[in-house]
Amino acid sequence: MKASIFILMDALGWEWIKEHPFLKEVAPYRRPLDSVLGFSTAAIPSILTGRFPEEHGRLSLFHRANGHSPFSKLKFICAMPPWMVENRYARFGVKTLARRMNDFTGYFQLYGVPLNYLPKLDVCEKRNIYAPGGIPGSTSIFDLLHEGGKSYKTYCYHDGTDAQLLSSIEADLCAGAAKFYFLYLAELDYFLHLHADDRAAAAATLQRYSDQIARL
Repeated sequence: MKASIFILMDALGWEWIKEHPFLKEVAPYRRPLDSVLGFSTAAIPSILTGRFPEEHGRLSLFHRANGHSPFSKLKFICAMPPWMVENRYARFGVKTLARRMNDFTGYFQLYGVPLNYLPKLDVCEKRNIYAPGGIPGSTSIFDLLHEGGKSYKTYCYHDGTDAQLLSSIEADLCAGAAKFYFLYLAELDYFLHLHADDRAAAAATLQRYSDQIARL
């Protein structure tokens, strides 16, 4: 059975692969692309829906709350003195509580947002955007596949590490589990944040991904 495989690798920029033989035999045609302005929370919904950020409504991790904020019930924690709460443990706790209290399945990180600002903010990505209904107000490729009754599989960080996702999609391909596969690999971005100045380490990591994807 012929299968269509779409792979989105976060941080796989043109500057990294223009001189690297990344998937050269499998995907010989390559070129740089202009993207939309903003964080990946703007670019990925545009890829999945074919719409610009002003249409799908996502540009960054947060926007100003229009009335209710998902952090409003945590305002007493957020209002505590910075020396008590401006640390990774408090941020993790606030993020975990906010996710559970609001039934969020999408991605967001608090990063360096001062906690005392959070009760004024809302989360852009409330739902898992790699599933039907994940981008309310817009139609994504997953909505179309679901509505059309097509057999498809998606794999992203919600389901495991990059290595686990690659193993899962290989097993499903061997089993002929679907005709349409979408794989999102996120860990290259994290690696490059730590090792962008180490060209040898970056080249080795790119080659490892290239070998694994070529195997698919």
